[in-house]
Amino acid sequence: MLQAVLSTLLAVGPLGLDIEGPGYLLMVIAMLGAVLGLALGLLVSAFARNEFQAVQFLPAGVLPQFLVCGLFVPRDETYGALAAVARAMPMTYAVRAAGEAATHSGVTALFVRDAALILGCVVLVLVASAATLKRR
Repeated sequence: MLQAVLSTLLAVGPLGLDIEGPGYLLMVIAMLGAVLGLALGLLVSAFARNEFQAVQFLPAGVLPQFLVCGLFVPRDETYGALAAVARAMPMTYAVRAAGEAATHSGVTALFVRDAALILGCVVLVLVASAATLKRR
């Protein structure tokens, strides 16, 4: 969370990232992304037997999200199975919400919806993590 706050403050402040909306909206999305990453890490660690296995899960979960989230190719230009995969990935909504914060002067309905979807993913992943914990 601290890293999300500091990187947003650095980007908007001294580095002069030019955004239309208030910087705190980017910070909210960055913090939601940090919490989602933590939750996904907990879920992966429940299935991994050691640290090496946990690290091996990382490319399988992060790389597809990174490729189809809209950073490299606009989501409107993805078709078929890739578009379906993109709709199922939380990073897609984080990128779109960050874009909304950067291009609009206030909070938009799309920003709220995407932030709520990310928060819903956080809750879902945390519930799944809790369900997979080994009981003693």
